[in-house]
Amino acid sequence: MTRSFSLLLVLCLLFGTAPAQSTPLSIGDKVPDVAIRHVLNAPFSEIQLSSFKSRPVVLEFFGSWCGSCLKALPHFDSLQNQFGNKVQFIAIGYEPEAKIRAFIKKNAYLQHTSMLVTAADTSLHHFFPHRTIPHIVCLDASGTVMAITDAGNITSQVIDNLLLGRPLNLPLKDEFHVKKSGIGTEEIQEHALVNTVFTKALPNRPLNSGTSIARDSSFIRYWWQNVPLPQLLQTASGIPYFNRIVATDSLGQQLSYSQWAVPAGAYCFDFMGPISLSRHYVMESLLQCINLSLPLHASMVKMKMPCYVLVRITKNDSLIASKAGKAIVNLLPKDNGPFLFINKPLSVFLSALNKGVSGSAPPPIFLDATGYTGKVDLQLQVANLQNMEALNKELLRYGLQFRTAVRELDILSVQLKHSSQAIFKP
Repeated sequence: MTRSFSLLLVLCLLFGTAPAQSTPLSIGDKVPDVAIRHVLNAPFSEIQLSSFKSRPVVLEFFGSWCGSCLKALPHFDSLQNQFGNKVQFIAIGYEPEAKIRAFIKKNAYLQHTSMLVTAADTSLHHFFPHRTIPHIVCLDASGTVMAITDAGNITSQVIDNLLLGRPLNLPLKDEFHVKKSGIGTEEIQEHALVNTVFTKALPNRPLNSGTSIARDSSFIRYWWQNVPLPQLLQTASGIPYFNRIVATDSLGQQLSYSQWAVPAGAYCFDFMGPISLSRHYVMESLLQCINLSLPLHASMVKMKMPCYVLVRITKNDSLIASKAGKAIVNLLPKDNGPFLFINKPLSVFLSALNKGVSGSAPPPIFLDATGYTGKVDLQLQVANLQNMEALNKELLRYGLQFRTAVRELDILSVQLKHSSQAIFKP
């Protein structure tokens, strides 16, 4: 297979048996006029799909136990309210009526929504087979399938396009058939038991991630969409902060964050496999896909690193101990006010320092060697937390100081296979 870095695609499959399906539909197909039964939040309990053919319909296949579904349903409810009777959202449940009724009772907004909620589906899932939920199907006013996709892709702009009859061009959520990748790979067999896909960023899509579980609880899906490479590397390796990544070029010269991370761009990773697989296995798969697809090698190593180590210069607990009260963290002080860490453990303060400023290069590494486990009250009157001289001056009041040191730490080493930044460009 010819490897291409302008459009990356890695597919790792183990083959198993998929559930039997009947008459599955694809984008462009017309949906038969089926009866939607067990409608639980309307004056009627059954309605024909053809009753909505004067307006588009959005189907969400969901489960009452599914965290991603719980996140998606309020979003679809707000879209239903926004567009009124111009469009119809229908939440298709497969669980028994009693379970879905209890779910509606627990989520009061579903008792007053114009979005329909159904239970015990026995027909629609045959037309739209899926292993994970939420599973979204968009139909135009004629009943033609316009999209089969993930919940996070449905926005008000998508509904506008659906009403105007425009192509939606949403990413296809097809968990049974993997089509040709377009980069020279052979067509892959269907019915994959484990399916891993790694691609470059999708145009006009937001940064997103999540998990979902199959209808029969046998499969789990993890996905990351348009995530910057450093964030994917952090996720895959389990390192706590970006400042634990050290990148070098092919000559062994250390690269600054702007030299490697910014040109690297963003990527998508999609994993589906048996629910018995551990999250650690998924993270190993993600790191393997990155190493196979990009001109780099990332691995965990022990490395001696320069650090700022927080120490106590007095054992007087009264200087540092919290007075209790309301817990406060303020990292965006106004009118030259102080940074606040009130009734919080020192770990919160150290975490803020290690995360640094969003959008900037990672800060130095900060470690805690105080041994203090209680909560503290810190009011730090500094212009920014990166000014070590000013920060240490403030910390003196609490019997604390940062000292420079070298420590052997677990570091994610990213070794680029070329010396040029152009390796990440199309």
